[in-house]
Amino acid sequence: MFSNNNKKVINKLAKRSFKKNKTRNIFTLIAIILTTVLITSVFTIGMSIVDTTEKATMRQVGTMAHGGFKHINKQQYDMVKNHPLIKEHGLTMYLTDADNKEFRSKPLEIRYSDKNAGDWGFTKPIVGDYPKAENEIVTATWILDRLKVKHEIGAIVTLSYTVLDKSYTKDFVLSGYWEGDKSVSAAGEALVSLDFINQYTALDGYDNSNIDICIMFNNKNNIKANLERIVTDTGLQIEDFQYAVNWAYMSTESSDLSTVLPFVIITLLIMFSGYLLIYNIFYISVVGDIKYYGLLKTIGSTRKQLKRIIRKQALYLSIIGIPIGLCIGYFSGILLVPMMLMSFTINESSIVISSNPLLFVGAGIFSAVTVLISCNKPAKLASKVSPIEAVRYTGVNIKKKQKNSRNGAKIHKMALSNVLRSKKKLAVVLSSLSLSIILFSCVFSMISGFDIDKYLVQLIRGDITIAHYSYYSSMKFDDSDSLSENICDEIDKIDGVKRVDKIYLSHTRDILDNAKLKIMQKVAENKKSVKGNMEIAVNTGSIGVQLYGLDIGCLNAYDDSKVIDGKIDLEKFKTGNYVLINHYAGCDYYKVGDKLTLQLKDGTEKEFEVMALIDVIKTLHNGRFVPTGYKAFTSSKVFKDIVKDPVIMSAQVFADDDKMNDVKNGIDSIIASEPDLEYISKDDYINEYKGFISMFSTVGYTLSGVIALIGLLNFVNTILTGIISRKMEFAMLESIGMTKKQLIKMITFEGLYYGLFTTIIILTLGLAITYYAVNSIGGIVNFFEYNFNVIPTLACGIILIIAGMITPRLCYKSISKLTIIERLRDVE
Repeated sequence: MFSNNNKKVINKLAKRSFKKNKTRNIFTLIAIILTTVLITSVFTIGMSIVDTTEKATMRQVGTMAHGGFKHINKQQYDMVKNHPLIKEHGLTMYLTDADNKEFRSKPLEIRYSDKNAGDWGFTKPIVGDYPKAENEIVTATWILDRLKVKHEIGAIVTLSYTVLDKSYTKDFVLSGYWEGDKSVSAAGEALVSLDFINQYTALDGYDNSNIDICIMFNNKNNIKANLERIVTDTGLQIEDFQYAVNWAYMSTESSDLSTVLPFVIITLLIMFSGYLLIYNIFYISVVGDIKYYGLLKTIGSTRKQLKRIIRKQALYLSIIGIPIGLCIGYFSGILLVPMMLMSFTINESSIVISSNPLLFVGAGIFSAVTVLISCNKPAKLASKVSPIEAVRYTGVNIKKKQKNSRNGAKIHKMALSNVLRSKKKLAVVLSSLSLSIILFSCVFSMISGFDIDKYLVQLIRGDITIAHYSYYSSMKFDDSDSLSENICDEIDKIDGVKRVDKIYLSHTRDILDNAKLKIMQKVAENKKSVKGNMEIAVNTGSIGVQLYGLDIGCLNAYDDSKVIDGKIDLEKFKTGNYVLINHYAGCDYYKVGDKLTLQLKDGTEKEFEVMALIDVIKTLHNGRFVPTGYKAFTSSKVFKDIVKDPVIMSAQVFADDDKMNDVKNGIDSIIASEPDLEYISKDDYINEYKGFISMFSTVGYTLSGVIALIGLLNFVNTILTGIISRKMEFAMLESIGMTKKQLIKMITFEGLYYGLFTTIIILTLGLAITYYAVNSIGGIVNFFEYNFNVIPTLACGIILIIAGMITPRLCYKSISKLTIIERLRDVE
């Protein structure tokens, strides 16, 4: 046989078919755009969350460099900096901490950083430039605020500092500043010139191992291995702790399955929804044009060529729809990302909107794959049918079966038979419609299950919490003593304040005896955290204990659900001879009634009796746990007697609702001279909760709304194309006596059955899926409780039934204008 090239003919046929099916093209284009929009939005949000998490972690670490070496000298620095693995490097040199009283709770490091180190360390000036002259300085805005220095170039910044036991005070000239967040890093930074640093490092007795080198490799893969190779190649004699990987990169690379799984599930859900619609559109289109494809076969078209004709039509639509969807989806993601991340209290300066090219490539590929899979089966159908079968093809395999009826054919029974005769089409439509309503039901159940009271009880007791700002950073209080008894007493005197409950904190030790060691060793077999801390406990011969002193009002928080064993006796607790114990990680050293002796910081000891074993309450501890240790809670009265220089971790203010503004104004005036103190009110947390609900509602309802739109389009398309493809059937029914009224009644019943079947699915299988899905996802959130509510699902079902009855009537008008003879001739 002679081979021939039919590509031009195939392209021409594909284009003609494409132009002919205008209605199908509109529905398919909308489906492709919606599918691409959703996938792109999910990709944008997912990649932005990864990038934002990475950047937020970098800010905590203090640099975006891949890794580096610290505490090395000039000779070691010269050995490292020219290694071929290093793409770029930055230099920073620490001098000393400032002695100004304004920085007693948060240190201010005086150091030099070159441009690379400064830029990577988030200290690049937004105004001005890095210091060049010996007396110039650049620092963060919050540091200037503490020193009461104006944010303007040339302002005088006075710092006191000590080098080699000699005190200095110097007036620096501000050469630049950057916006900084005092709560992010462990210390502030004031950058000075290299000339200033060198005049002190040249002094006799100064330790010149003050150089840190931050390194950028070609990529973030194998950072640790690269650092180790540099050490090996250069023969650098340093300790392991002197070089490290930036754990911001480690934290994003080691994301567990639970972080990625939601995005995978959502993406697959979107692809499935898009598949249902696009597949159905092409399937019905192919059935409608089956005679056309049969005729092409009679003149020699091969299966492969027919498949290519259909796929090329899908390709034309994808070329138009996918770019539009990518653009709309990306900009939708841009709007949603800040809303989502700000709801989780991520610092605004750390929010990154990802524009990684892989985002668009990945979303485009996923959308294209969805379209390709969707049109694959219809293409196979067109290619398999024989020319003779094509003439009689209706898209339905009807098994001939004689039906007996005493009272003639019933309209509703005929409609039911019509719906059931194409099981595949019925399954596709029901799946698409059910999916959107089930998703809506899941979102509604999630939102209605969030409990604001449970949310608040974990974050605040009373109406206002006042503490050092570090207390609010993931509840990791850094033992600052900025909140004094005098301040708490002044707050207590404000008109409208009912009481002030104080929580004290001290770090103590408990002797590690053989009994405790055996318990620790047993737990360490299954707990890595305990195993990692056990060596420290063995070396020191003791375990860490966090001792808290509670005002009596705090005990109201310990209800029966928080007491594991024992009973809280208020009068006994007031004596200060008793403690409440919380064990962590399974190291259960004590039982109710046991005696324990704690070693205090000043070297004295205090014996307690265990009154009860309890769960910790988030608002009554600092958020930190020592796996091998435990937390002990006693009366604040005794705490102040036995602990030297007691530190108040936080104070919880209870106030009259009608005087809340006066109380806040009073607190503002009291702490005006204490820049480290901050307070958060219950109203602040309520607004945060509303922001979270708003974010979840926006994302959830948008997703379910778009999928619902896909389902509705699928339904309308099924009805419309079904009616168009059944023109001959309707014309024949009318020719043998069926009236238009009866015909409309029949197709109305068909739409009704679609609605009823979908409602049955969502009220049975749908509710079961909703229950398990919502509990699985909601269970992660500790202020969620599932509330069964069938009304929204039932309402969706009723709306769907009504839509099912109306849609066929409207669609039938598109073919009812022609006469019976014209319709029969048109089919022929």
